[in-house]
Order: sequence, then C-alpha cells, then structure tokens
Amino acid sequence: MEYVGQVVAVVAADDAETAWRAAQAIKVSYQPLPAQLDVRNALAQGDVVQESHCHRRGDAAAALARARHRLQGELQVGGQEHFYLETQMPR
Repeated sequence: MEYVGQVVAVVAADDAETAWRAAQAIKVSYQPLPAQLDVRNALAQGDVVQESHCHRRGDAAAALARARHRLQGELQVGGQEHFYLETQMPR
C-alpha cells in the first residue's frame, strides 16, 4: 500500500451475488509505517507517489559554460502540481 484508498484486489464474477461473496472473502493485513513528513526524506527513501518530470530545451550545460556570471545555491518553493484523483479514486 502506498496511499489510503489504493486498490488491493479485483473481483470478476458471473453475477453480483458471487462477486459480493468473493469480495467479502478478501482479507488484507496492514503494517503501519512511519509517516513521511519531509519531502527530502521521502525523496531520499524513494517514497514518491508520482515520478517528477522535466521539460528540456536547449543545451543547459553549454549555456552555463558560456555564462559570464553564475550563482550557486538552493531554492525552495511552496508550489505543487495538481494531483488528479478522479482516475485513482472513483466512487
């Protein structure tokens, strides 16, 4: 399990009653895990819901090599990409 509501089983049957009985027979055991409350720790441990993506254009390394001035550091922003639940959590 990676998140609350994740599908753990699927039932296929010829009729609703058989499907219901099969679904009732499914038993799932959970083991509590520590919560990930820090993005850096989650990334370091590989605990990500969706892999990040990157848009690339041009040759960044060549542009940096030609730059007269360069800054080095770290920037943190609070923005986030919308995570669409419609396809993961239909009810």
